[in-house]
Amino acid sequence: MLRLEEIYTKHQWYAQGIMGTPVLLSSSALSGFILEREGLEMEFSHFLFRYANDQAEMLYDTADLERLWKHLRERILSDANFLEEIKHRYDTNFNSFRTLFAETRSGDITSFDDTRLLDVLKKSVTAQCDSVGLGHIIEPISIVGSDEVRERIVREGGKRADLNRIIVDLFEPDEISFLTKEENELCGIAALSKKEQEAALQDHLERYFWLENTYASTNTLTLTSLGERMEQLAKEHKKPPQQTSAADKEQMMRDMHLSEETKRLIHALNFCTLWQDERKTKILRSLSSLDMVLKEVGRRTNIDHTSVRYLGPYEIGKLQGISEISALADTLKQRRHGCYYYMTKNNEYFTPPQEFKEVSNVHHAQIDHGVYQELRGMIANLGTAIGTVKVCTTLDALKDFPEGAVLVAHMTRPEYAPAMKKAAAIVTDEGGITSH
Repeated sequence: MLRLEEIYTKHQWYAQGIMGTPVLLSSSALSGFILEREGLEMEFSHFLFRYANDQAEMLYDTADLERLWKHLRERILSDANFLEEIKHRYDTNFNSFRTLFAETRSGDITSFDDTRLLDVLKKSVTAQCDSVGLGHIIEPISIVGSDEVRERIVREGGKRADLNRIIVDLFEPDEISFLTKEENELCGIAALSKKEQEAALQDHLERYFWLENTYASTNTLTLTSLGERMEQLAKEHKKPPQQTSAADKEQMMRDMHLSEETKRLIHALNFCTLWQDERKTKILRSLSSLDMVLKEVGRRTNIDHTSVRYLGPYEIGKLQGISEISALADTLKQRRHGCYYYMTKNNEYFTPPQEFKEVSNVHHAQIDHGVYQELRGMIANLGTAIGTVKVCTTLDALKDFPEGAVLVAHMTRPEYAPAMKKAAAIVTDEGGITSH
């Protein structure tokens, strides 16, 4: 019999805190088991999740991250086109789901019989897996690789008073994020006539309806909310600071006499920064499709939609009929109150309530025994700031975020954007150089 406490204590885990539910988040993690199938000769061995009331921790085995980074580093250094080729395959795989997305977006799924609905549910889980897909190689690159590359720069660049500034500049994205692009487009619509705005906002809605989705829930934008945000952005919109050009980065690397290997790894991290941002748009788009189907499943089985999200992806794969979910109603409700979820390449395991308490006690005991005299981290932007700390781990915590406060979060995500604009500084638990 599997005992999760033994698995938890046996491995060293890298935790990413996030708002999430099993079918939405863990379906994405399935991508970690397809890498070998896609010819990469590598894959993750397992994942562990902690879920409670739509809050989640996704735990990576650090041995997996280190092992995969070593493999990826060799491929990056031996093949200049390695990442571009993998991303092309990733894009091709995801684009194959366009018909599925159009089908679920149309709203006609209410007319599907149970057999067809189950088929669409299983395909939507696969689409969610492929929204991360081959792009799951970004995690070992950004979590482990970014630390190594930074150490290389420090070692090869020598002692310099402006070293931190140079590192920040070297890893600044070459292009604006999709969030900034969307806001710029919305500000452009604000400059149109009232008649032109109506059509432009409708087109904007069709392209960005998924913007406020999370791994815990989906929230389709409306014309009304877009119009209100457009007016607000038009009042506060500022010209973004000038980005460090590719030519400037090349000059910095020459001035520091960085090795060719280090230069190639820096370029790889820059590439992954842009890929990660683009990957997020695919993830959020796919979440809309999957959650739309889950809502219909909840309606037909008479189970609250928030509980249906606590199905496991393998559990869905084994279903012979939608009606089978009805028998899981109480179990799904229990899982939402708290569970650990462990997945390997072919299996999944949800802890029952008592085992959840036991593993949680071990987890909290490890935290309580830690004595921290100093907090350390990686600089994403230079400067100093003073402000009242506001810890935000849920969307509700972001409401009425005070101007000038210090935002502390698991990691910054699209839904954090309004608070980020008000924050004097941002501190996150996780994320490497390539993070948002």
